[in-house]
Amino acid sequence: MPQRPFRFLHAADLHLSRPCQAAGELPEHLVDLLIDAPLRAAEKVFDAAINQHVDFVLLAGNVIDPRCSSPRELLFIVEQFQRLASHNIVVYWSGGLIDSIDDWPEYVSWPSNVRRFPQNRTQRYRHEITEAPLCEIIGCGHDDNEPSRPYQFAPSNSELFSIAVTHASWNSSALGEMNVNYWALGGQQQRSTPLQAGSVAHFSGSPQGRNRNETGPHGCTMVAVDEQRRVQLSPVACDVLRWMTPQLSVLESSNRQELESLLHDRTEQLLAASPDVPLFVTWRVACHDPWRSKLQDGSLALELVSKLREEFGNRPVAPVWTLAIEPVPPDRLPAEWIAEETLRGDFLRAAQQCLPTLSDLQPIDAAIEPTLTTANTLGQPSVPPLVLSLPDGAAEWAALGGISPAGIEAIQSVQADDPESNRQALREVVWLGADLLCPAEPKR
Repeated sequence: MPQRPFRFLHAADLHLSRPCQAAGELPEHLVDLLIDAPLRAAEKVFDAAINQHVDFVLLAGNVIDPRCSSPRELLFIVEQFQRLASHNIVVYWSGGLIDSIDDWPEYVSWPSNVRRFPQNRTQRYRHEITEAPLCEIIGCGHDDNEPSRPYQFAPSNSELFSIAVTHASWNSSALGEMNVNYWALGGQQQRSTPLQAGSVAHFSGSPQGRNRNETGPHGCTMVAVDEQRRVQLSPVACDVLRWMTPQLSVLESSNRQELESLLHDRTEQLLAASPDVPLFVTWRVACHDPWRSKLQDGSLALELVSKLREEFGNRPVAPVWTLAIEPVPPDRLPAEWIAEETLRGDFLRAAQQCLPTLSDLQPIDAAIEPTLTTANTLGQPSVPPLVLSLPDGAAEWAALGGISPAGIEAIQSVQADDPESNRQALREVVWLGADLLCPAEPKR
């Protein structure tokens, strides 16, 4: 039997009570933007639902925390639901970590178009158009004491298109076995689709990035279902400001003018790619000494930041505000440093012994790859360069630091969530140690 085509909007992790964060001094117009960004981005979510005439809206948790929200934020979400009600759009809301159905004060009254799922059990709705069933929507709110399981969302009628909405992060292969056509998931700040074969499992991500770790476009997802039950996902950008961490590389032979020109040209490229969205930029510069030392010292970086802010940061439309310029140390430490009979050499040899499972890490930028390997030109014993990466597991770290089993689990979780950030952190820690233990220059 052919499926009646329909479409809906999937959003999650609006975090209306969670502010944006940017370190350092900002001009007044950008401070106001940071304050208003969560609500303005969320408003664009509901605008999209109305403008695209969706059949319903799915909210997969972490919309607003009633325990720390201001009256402004509570009034905002009620008004948005009322806007949807005036267009006959139903809202299906599965609570997450912060917006469980049991946490709400009694004085908050929801419009009649809002359907909220309970915490400790799944509930099913048949969404109907002109009294004809369109799809089955199965949801369950987050419960710390009794987490829901994928099997609880098995559809009751295989003839209806089935949608599961929940705030959870499960193994995608398990979801594919439940015969659910679409999993509307919440709990990740970045958009992702871990399952696309057979059924679709999708995280819409947060409509607004909150800090420099939540880079790139953010928004919600428009979902279209055709007569053959095929699902088409269309991202809808909603963020009103955007965090970027572009990376570039500087050769040892480059001069300051070339670095300034490179930063200027790349900023122009960012503007061209996002002409309507204010950008908050942290530049990551892959370089070697002497550039690394110059940028790490701070004065040169501050001068370059000031010039970029002056040229691009005060534009009336879509300013590009540079937060910082940070040097990125190379992946490989010079072989002669490891061979030194100094405290620095002892430290690096110890690091090498403590991390026996280290594997090669690709250079940050292929443009500087020829300079990453340091030849043994000083006549010291030949020692292979130390390549900095993450160990496969966390057992070595636990043994060194006396970390509890729960701590090991947390470390493994962090590594799995963001391995690139962990590689970067480890690389910077070892380079910091090498810098602090640098042998003193001989007196003349």
